Amino acid sequence: MPEPMRETVWTVSRGGTAISSYVGSRESAEVDLARIQSAMRAAALEPDVTLATVQKTTTYGDPEPVTA
Repeated sequence: MPEPMRETVWTVSRGGTAISSYVGSRESAEVDLARIQSAMRAAALEPDVTLATVQKTTTYGDPEPVTA
């Protein structure tokens, strides 16, 4: 079986839990972070969110012959 592919992706996390989508660039995650912090401040909450990285692992199975 082929080796899994590993990729680092970015997200916004709160208390060890990802609360935004996983994105491929830090810049996109920073935009999400600013948006979430702004929304939290508007709701009179202390923005306790941070940027985080996650290791995304993709594994493909072995090829299976197709019969017609």
